[in-house]
Amino acid sequence: MTWRGQGQSALDLAQWTELESPFASENAPSADLELDMPREGAYEAVPAWRGETALELEGPYVQTFEAEAPAADFVQRTASLAKAERVRWNNGATKETAASIRDTLKGYWKAVTDDGTADIAIRDRWAWSAAFISWVMKSGGAGTSFEYSSAHRVYTSAAKQARQRNDTSKFWAYRVTEAQARPQLGDVIVKDREGEDGRCGGATYDNIDNGTEWNTHGDVVVDVAGNTVSAIGGNLSDSVGQTPYSLDSSGLLVQPSGCKLIAVLRPPGGGGGGGGAPPSGPPSTSPPTSSYPGGLRSRLVAAVRKGLIPQKVATAILGGNRSEVLLPNMMFYMAHPELPPDYQIKSNETAYAQEWLRYRDVIRTLLSGA
Repeated sequence: MTWRGQGQSALDLAQWTELESPFASENAPSADLELDMPREGAYEAVPAWRGETALELEGPYVQTFEAEAPAADFVQRTASLAKAERVRWNNGATKETAASIRDTLKGYWKAVTDDGTADIAIRDRWAWSAAFISWVMKSGGAGTSFEYSSAHRVYTSAAKQARQRNDTSKFWAYRVTEAQARPQLGDVIVKDREGEDGRCGGATYDNIDNGTEWNTHGDVVVDVAGNTVSAIGGNLSDSVGQTPYSLDSSGLLVQPSGCKLIAVLRPPGGGGGGGGAPPSGPPSTSPPTSSYPGGLRSRLVAAVRKGLIPQKVATAILGGNRSEVLLPNMMFYMAHPELPPDYQIKSNETAYAQEWLRYRDVIRTLLSGA
């Protein structure tokens, strides 16, 4: 079995000595993995590891994995992903026409379409802001709770309709005037947008799902502090940018003077009266972790069930791989297929560095006592 990053670590630990990995101390979780560890590895592309036979799982868990609602740490992960992407685009300085960013842009498009269409979209410079939001949600682990699309109106309409039919497994859309619409981390703020004629399109909460191809835009909330919300979106001045939104005394969004805000979209379990609580583990029909006594194989089965590692990594470990460099690399590159082979985490990419360290410490915990 081969994978990207075989020759070197994706993280140069020498340049990251100031970072503290969450589990790199004497307080690291024990090898039985009974603690609720972050599910940072839960958003790899499942089809890439389905079909592996070296590690068999009983029950329907593998078949239902893709349909999970977002994990409890989903909002933190999406905010971190969006921030990391803004850094990747040099805080808006790198533009979509730069050759160095083409693969990244293609990764966004591949969240909503195929390779061929993605190439055409980049060549013809199609608007990619909705593809960016879809990539963030998919990479963050939204699963089937989000309607991935190249048009903001499509995923907004889906969230509105999910709320109308009380489908708690999906994102819900709220009017910006509703009490539930107070922005939270991981929300998507959707607004009307100017067309080629320079005038606002006219999209509203009421008409967003009437079939009209509205001009709209969406940003994912990454910070809420005082009366200001910071949100990150794509295709802003041909780059990834951050937009400040103001809050009134009730904590609701203040309508700007130009094109109006349409809705606030919230993931399942995100509070505000909508959506179901995210699952804390595998479906109840799966055998409980406690049914597997100690031993490396049992720990790996438990880790796959909890979403701590993908099945392909478990198979590699069972095949004899014990590398605390190659195995975290494998998890990191699987989580970021948009990155080029042997990508080296840069000194300003703190979110990527912390992510790699989390993968390493999960591997260390699994291998302890092996």
